[in-house]
Amino acid sequence: MILRSARVLYSATTTSPGLVWLFILMVLALSGPRAAALESSDPARQYNEACRLSLAGDQPGALQAFRQAMANGFDDLNFALVDPDLSALRQEKGFRD
Repeated sequence: MILRSARVLYSATTTSPGLVWLFILMVLALSGPRAAALESSDPARQYNEACRLSLAGDQPGALQAFRQAMANGFDDLNFALVDPDLSALRQEKGFRD
């Protein structure tokens, strides 16, 4: 995928420099905030991503982000147990594991 993307970018720069910006915007849109949050080691950012994903109905993704937040030091479990953003996630079996 990366090699193909690099070839497309190289081809675009030689034929139409305006396409480079379009390509860059497409890459940024595809990487999105979820990728950045999950790659981050900031537990607050990962917790917020868990909230966002839970509200969006992506409970597996929310659980993954929540577990990463916990692994990286998020320790306010009392808040997580009452946070309305995580209400759907709390219904998942894996949440209490």
